[in-house]
Amino acid sequence: MAAEPVAPEAACYPRNFKSHALRQTWRGVWVLRPALRLRITAWLVGLPGAVILLLSLLTLLQGLWGAVVVMLFGAAFLWAGFWQNGPIFQFRLAEAELRSGYPLFRRRRSLAGLKSIQLIDGGSHRQGRSEFRTYQVNLVFGERAEQRINVLNHSDYDAALGTGRQLADLLKVPLAARRRV
Repeated sequence: MAAEPVAPEAACYPRNFKSHALRQTWRGVWVLRPALRLRITAWLVGLPGAVILLLSLLTLLQGLWGAVVVMLFGAAFLWAGFWQNGPIFQFRLAEAELRSGYPLFRRRRSLAGLKSIQLIDGGSHRQGRSEFRTYQVNLVFGERAEQRINVLNHSDYDAALGTGRQLADLLKVPLAARRRV
């Protein structure tokens, strides 16, 4: 039996590496967000960008227009760190509300119509010479594809299944999981 291919981004992590963590932040509010080591990596990219952006802005205020190029460079790093941090999903159980998205760009949605948590095969992907599968954890509000919110993509089926079970238990809805392909 051939060994299961490992996703390139997971090759440097142990098999049980979790890319996301579901934690209770305060009473009645649970947050699904990237794990701490991924957030630290994102901040290590974004923080220098913020410093470069600030310094180039100060230089621009002094009248040196060459700082515009440096400012764009800093903005690119800041945006990369911001984007790499990934969306955050807040489950506010007392209000039966989901707040999702990036900081400053959050959307609100009622959890009242949530029907199930879905774990599906996300397909086969290729990066360079390696090929790997991903698995998606979705919140299902209805039958149509646009009534499904993807909260997690993972290359490890067991990690995706564990997160799906946690969400299903937390939100008191069934977990619809397909077997590993």
